[in-house]
Amino acid sequence: MGIETMPVRFHYFDLKMVPLASQRGKYTSSSLLKACITEINRARKDDHNAIVLDRNHKNSKELKRELFISTIAIKQPENKYKGTIHLIRDNKNPMLVDRETYKLAPMNEVKNGSMIAETTHFYIDFSKEIPLVCCEFNNDGPRISDIEYYFRQIGAKVLNLSYSCQAERRSSGDIKTFLKNLNDVINIKIKAKPSKLPYLTNKLNESFIARMQGLSNTIENAAIKVETSFRAPGLRKTKSIAGIAFVKRVLGKVTEEEEIIEALEDFSVIYDSNSGTQETFNLTGSLVEFTVDCPLTKGRTLESKQLFNLANVEFDDYINRTNQSVSS
Repeated sequence: MGIETMPVRFHYFDLKMVPLASQRGKYTSSSLLKACITEINRARKDDHNAIVLDRNHKNSKELKRELFISTIAIKQPENKYKGTIHLIRDNKNPMLVDRETYKLAPMNEVKNGSMIAETTHFYIDFSKEIPLVCCEFNNDGPRISDIEYYFRQIGAKVLNLSYSCQAERRSSGDIKTFLKNLNDVINIKIKAKPSKLPYLTNKLNESFIARMQGLSNTIENAAIKVETSFRAPGLRKTKSIAGIAFVKRVLGKVTEEEEIIEALEDFSVIYDSNSGTQETFNLTGSLVEFTVDCPLTKGRTLESKQLFNLANVEFDDYINRTNQSVSS
């Protein structure tokens, strides 16, 4: 029997930190992030504890979303920081399933104050002015928005050095360029899983999305896809003000909160550009990503050393290709 593996997907993000006015000239994005890393490691070494932050602490109606980074250290000779962030699940335990009979049983082994934690791996390159993060996509665990929040809180609340930390997703289709080039909307396609629609309805605050949720509730389905056209064949061309406004509102909120992209299966727009050509913008299909097959341990967790080695090959290749395109 061969070694069991699991596909692991990664995305790229620029992580920008902004210093307080009193710290301008003293700190850059890179030095602020390194200061946060130093503090995280100091707490582990000197206080023998982790810095645990609850992302939902301001909302008593939400379940806790407690996060902590257990390890983050420079990896030589690759010259990259290798980290793991964890999401504590203390609301309820998952069930165990027998792989032969598929019978379920409670996970009684978790006791004596122990809790389950979902783990996300991430790596940071500091070769440029803005740190570049290569982050595992973990549907059940911490997201890049959690990493962004964690470093923002360390920089602002713990160190009192910065006031902003923003993760900007790398993609082949730039939202700002698209919106600048948008002249008219011809067609929009939106696809999402039913479980994601309440989140999208809340975050986007669009009646169109709310109606998708209502439609999905009428029938049991795996996903719902809606396509709307603003121009019928043979009719005189009339600019769709409503379509343009809708696209701009949705993408404006996407730039503020990266998690919205992760909740969408598809968001594509066929449009007329300012140059008179008909083009297509695909928000979800333009993400810069890669997938590696990582070996599993006997406990069916990802083999972290192997995962880094596999991901780092792709990471280095992406950095080299990006540097070449900039210099050419």
